[in-house]
Amino acid sequence: MDAGRPSDGGGQGGSGGSGSADAAPPPPGNLCLKTGPDYSAAGPYTVATKAVDLGGTLGAYTVFYPSNMETTCPHPIASWGNGTGVSDSTSTYAFFNNHAASWGIVVMAAANPSVGSGAWQKAGIDWLLAQNKDSSSVFYNKLGARAGVAGHSQGGIGASAATQHANVQAEVCVEGGGTPKQGTAVLCLTGTADQLNASCNATYKAATGPAFFANYQGGDHTTTPTLAGWISKNPGTIQFVRLHTAWYRCFLADDPSACSMFKGGTNCGICKDPNWAGLESHNL
Repeated sequence: MDAGRPSDGGGQGGSGGSGSADAAPPPPGNLCLKTGPDYSAAGPYTVATKAVDLGGTLGAYTVFYPSNMETTCPHPIASWGNGTGVSDSTSTYAFFNNHAASWGIVVMAAANPSVGSGAWQKAGIDWLLAQNKDSSSVFYNKLGARAGVAGHSQGGIGASAATQHANVQAEVCVEGGGTPKQGTAVLCLTGTADQLNASCNATYKAATGPAFFANYQGGDHTTTPTLAGWISKNPGTIQFVRLHTAWYRCFLADDPSACSMFKGGTNCGICKDPNWAGLESHNL
């Protein structure tokens, strides 16, 4: 396999969105969320946050969501887990979840520093599903049942474990992972300077559903996936955020523009970026 080229896949290449859903009919498929031209830029939704405490061992969370939620289009839901020792949900990784929310995804992010069991991501999904049925909630009748899970390092391990939740259809592992539920759509993001590169690759190989492995040249374990990389506009960080959001848009919102970034074999939407040291895919 050539560096920067996926090993297989179907469909046509190309990247970018198809314009605002307010200005034109949505593209083919079931997409009803607003669209835009570039998933590396902020999306069309204004983001709000909500602090939540689930009590006991679960503790504090932050919900990232569009303040201008659709009334006739269910927003996909997702849950995030931190890397080892990170005990906040509003700083270190907030840019991942803020960005996803700006593209219409409602994300529940745990503040716990040890989430490898997946219990925190599962609890986040359960809370959002319950809120969708609660007439007193801002999320009442606005959320879909399709869920994603993600996390960095140990959070990626927890994300793989949390794919066992019945509603999970998509996972994004950022430099860490495990064995996902059969059929889950799995994206693994890593870098050539990441010490857990092999772990991410193993997660990709264990995936039986649509899967994509993206290895960024020079990407490391502590800067590329954290706030430090985002503040410095690290190119790898921007690409991680771009693909994290696009994966959710593809597999949770039926967004063909997002899907085109990963499909198409050597003509996939991100394959022309020379900074990827290696791209692989299967079942796409």
